[in-house]
Amino acid sequence: EMALQVRRAQRDLFAATDKVGIPRPHPYLAVLAMDGDRMGQLVSDCRTREEHQYLSAVLADYAQNEVPRIVEEKFPGRLIYSGGDDVLALLPARDALAAAEALRKTFAQRLAEAGFPGRHASAGIALVHHMYPFGRALEEAHRAESAAKDNRGRDAVVVEALRRSGEHKQAGAKWDHAIAEVVEELRQAFAGDILARGFPYDLQALAYTMGGNKVPPEAQKAALQRLERMPEDEEEVKVPPEARKAALQRLVRRRMEKGQRESADRYVEMLAALGEAIGWGDMAQWVEMARFMGQGGER
Repeated sequence: EMALQVRRAQRDLFAATDKVGIPRPHPYLAVLAMDGDRMGQLVSDCRTREEHQYLSAVLADYAQNEVPRIVEEKFPGRLIYSGGDDVLALLPARDALAAAEALRKTFAQRLAEAGFPGRHASAGIALVHHMYPFGRALEEAHRAESAAKDNRGRDAVVVEALRRSGEHKQAGAKWDHAIAEVVEELRQAFAGDILARGFPYDLQALAYTMGGNKVPPEAQKAALQRLERMPEDEEEVKVPPEARKAALQRLVRRRMEKGQRESADRYVEMLAALGEAIGWGDMAQWVEMARFMGQGGER
């Protein structure tokens, strides 16, 4: 009986919010795990007991004051744990990357101000359906964090999206490629239907074809017809950056709503720069992740 009442109340709430244009909640949430890089080395470098105590006090202040302010005041998240350089939090899917970037910047800034410059933090984010087992979600977030440290060279972020269908998608990059800002702009474009839902999948075909990869015969036709170029054999496709950018421009213009195409060049410049910095395959994965965060998760 109580469950029935809850469902009715939810139905009535959605009817009311739909009427006034309030979007429904995203079905996915984010588990964020973040950890300072090479902190053991920093602790061992402390030469005196007083220096060690000072470092501990700086980290305690960050954990007790800065982390809750960012997670729960700047963003609508909930802090699970914060101790020293270690953070675990729940956040809306749309806010997780921006929150991680804010935590990372504040962590580095506070340590630099205290006389410990050049310190960084890596993050792992698991995007899971709200019905996903919480214990497994924590494991996925920590696994993504380890991937950021071990596979991306630290000072990095890895996002893992776990769809209810069982499909997993991963995107990763170093923080210094302004990945949070790029993904947020793309997320808003997908949420506002400026970029078409199918754009990430066409972009993956473009990245596969134009990124200097071996193109197997079975993949040539589907991928290369979009570019109106068809190589005769299976030799490696090496395309200069300006040609990749021109192909990207054609794709973006096709996949934008007609009334928004005047802003296509901005997206082309942003995506081309990211593709050349981190690789076109990784760039395409981030575009799909932005769509996932911007349009409710499922295809």
